[in-house]
Amino acid sequence: MLVSADINENDEDNNWPFNFRAKQSMIEKHPFFSELTEEQIEEIKEIKVTMEEEGETPEEIKEAIKLQLESYGIEIPTIEERLGNAIANTEKRLDVLEYVKELLVYNPDLSREDIRDLIEEEFDLEFPEFNEGGMNFRHGFRGKHCAGF
Repeated sequence: MLVSADINENDEDNNWPFNFRAKQSMIEKHPFFSELTEEQIEEIKEIKVTMEEEGETPEEIKEAIKLQLESYGIEIPTIEERLGNAIANTEKRLDVLEYVKELLVYNPDLSREDIRDLIEEEFDLEFPEFNEGGMNFRHGFRGKHCAGF
């Protein structure tokens, strides 16, 4: 299967950290959120709202927010860096899946919990917590997190 990625910086889907097609700001969904104070978050939201009301383009708003974040010491990764991280995460997932495949060939009766324990030990990963309904709130590798087993 062939997979390609368009890394056109002008593509609306690349308006990270803000998705201008979404009704809600994407600030809270990105890693830098925890590095901002409540005041800084409000300033970022105000920039976005004010510029939208003034009819500024998504690109102009994105650039203003990026400059404001940089003034706070936050560095926004380039699309190339984000794609590199996605590739690294995919490779890590493949390594885990190969490991599980090998485990199950030699130990077909391993429980799901045993597999999770072995993965955590082998790859120094932590699985995320589950809510009461058993649903996982995280998908994929996030720092030391892993999902799917």
